[in-house]
Amino acid sequence: MLLSGRIGPFGSGHILVVAGSGIFITIAAQALEAGGPELLAILVAISGLMQWLLSNRLHFLRQTITPVVGGTLLMFVAVSVGPSMVRLAVEAPAAEAVAGMRLSAVATVVVYVVLTFLLRHQLNQWIPVIGIGAGAVVGGLFGLFDTASVAAASWVGLPAARWPGIDLSMNAAFWSKLPDSCWA
Repeated sequence: MLLSGRIGPFGSGHILVVAGSGIFITIAAQALEAGGPELLAILVAISGLMQWLLSNRLHFLRQTITPVVGGTLLMFVAVSVGPSMVRLAVEAPAAEAVAGMRLSAVATVVVYVVLTFLLRHQLNQWIPVIGIGAGAVVGGLFGLFDTASVAAASWVGLPAARWPGIDLSMNAAFWSKLPDSCWA
């Protein structure tokens, strides 16, 4: 949030979301299915270390990691998570839910674009949040949210205190997910 404001030449004037590659979400889901939070924790730690090591030595790798090599590695990551994506596509929701999802997405984009042109300086930082909120309202009108668990939850409570741990067993699930997590 610090960089969302503008102070002289510093800051972007927009909310910046710093996130890893979107493909890592699928890899994380696969790791959770294969070994639970313990496997995911060790893969995140190792992939973070790997990214740090590569970023500090990137100038040495410019002759080796050309666009062709980098593109090939990214293609391998996409191919390795393909089965999970196909499984998710097969478990697609009903047609009326898809229509609601599409309208929700359209509402988000339309509100974002309209507010970007109308409110260039006043609410610059809040335009993405307002757009997502508008999409969520439209999605709620189409019943895309299951609020039963929220309504049944207590007003005050804490999550169960459980340390997920780190899986150091280096089993087959670890070695099969490690290359994907390091290059995502």
